Order: sequence, then C-alpha cells, then structure tokens
Amino acid sequence: IVITYFIFFSPIGWVINMSAQTNCICNEINQQQLDQFIDEDDSITIFQMVNQLKKSDPTCAIRAYDLEIDYFHNHKKLSEMLASIQAQEKQIKKVNCQVKYTFNVNLNYSKYYRIKEDYEKMSSFVFKALADAELQKDKKNELKAIFLIVHLFTRQDQHEKNWAYIKRAENIILNSEQDYTTATNYNWLAFEFETTFTNDSTRFKILDSVLQYASIAKSMAVRYKNYEQITKSFRAFEAVSCHKGNLN
Repeated sequence: IVITYFIFFSPIGWVINMSAQTNCICNEINQQQLDQFIDEDDSITIFQMVNQLKKSDPTCAIRAYDLEIDYFHNHKKLSEMLASIQAQEKQIKKVNCQVKYTFNVNLNYSKYYRIKEDYEKMSSFVFKALADAELQKDKKNELKAIFLIVHLFTRQDQHEKNWAYIKRAENIILNSEQDYTTATNYNWLAFEFETTFTNDSTRFKILDSVLQYASIAKSMAVRYKNYEQITKSFRAFEAVSCHKGNLN
C-alpha cells in the first residue's frame, strides 16, 4: 500500500513527494534533503518536516527522529536529544528493519555521549555503530562511525590508534562516487593528515596529501556552492604553508 502526499515548504521553496511505504526505506526524504534542513538550521521548517514524517509510517518516523536529534545535537539541547534517541530506539521495534536502523540509534548515542564527554560510553556505542555498518556493508555509514572513532581517540590523546582508521576512511573516500558530501570528506582527510604531521613532524610527505585532498575539497565545494568547506580548504592550505615556513 502506498499513500502519497504533496507538501510545500515555502521557507526553502521546494516540494517533497511524500510516499509512505511499508518497507525498510523511507521514500519521503533522502539524506541530502535531511542534511539541507540541518545546514539551513530553520527550526520552523525542520519541525514541520519532523511532524509530517512522524505522521506517515514507522520507517519514516525513524528518519524524523534523525532530523530532530541532529537539530538538538547542534544546539546542545542534551535532555531533548536524549529523549529523542530513546523514542527512536522504541520506534525501530515497530518495524522489521531493526538491523538497518540500529546503526542510527547507536550513532546518535555516540554523538550524545561525545557532547557529554563521556568517552567510555561513547566508545561502546560508536564501535557498535561501526559493526552495524560493516554488517550492512554500508560504506557511508562506516565512514560516519570512523569519523567519530577518530574524534574519540583524539580527545583521549590516543593519536597512535588513529592512523589505521584514517587510512581506512581514506580508502572509502577515494573509492566513493563524488556528491555533495565529497568536499566535507576530503577536507576531513586533509585535516587529519595535517594533525598527524603535527604529532609527528618527521612524516613530511604527508603534507603533500594535505594539499591534494584540500584541493579536491575546494573544487567540489565550489561546484556545490559550499562556502563553509571552501573556507576549510583554504585553512588547510594555510596550515601547510605554516608548516613549511612559507608564511610571512
């Protein structure tokens, strides 16, 4: 059974085709649209969409909680964030796709405990999230988990554990199709390679990779008009110049 809705949100000026289906995929909204809502940070529009998704079917309600949780995360509303994660956890029990969406819950708990700086609990959930992504053979989700794992080890001053995960992320990024996330991913690589050099200045050749990845990120950021990532690329260029002693 398919129920179709059409909803217009004037703040961002586009129409979303709402097709609620009883399967493991929410066709009402995709990840790029979710990310666009979060980037624009318009609370009215975000919660209009959250409410519409929650009213559709159980699978789309799970994605509604992802949107809601990301908003609370970015605004550091911890009590609301935790309540939403717990509600999402209950929601996945209503669908027969627990394996697919357990990743979302574990990743969201990881983000929550990162803000609380409870790294023991963060570690528990983020490695569960990585295992979920591996089980699903979902490289994009693997990458999301790896980003948090590298952050975890960095905050714990365990930089020596990071390199294996950075290289694993590098392999995923280099073999991924280019899209709106490419600039963010390559700038992440540039930053982590630069951080690795900062912690071990004998690895001078790493700086060439920083420039290479920041250049790719800048090119893709220009294509998608992502001005935040353009700025981050230039910061990477500046960091390399500083390391090489080229700044006046």
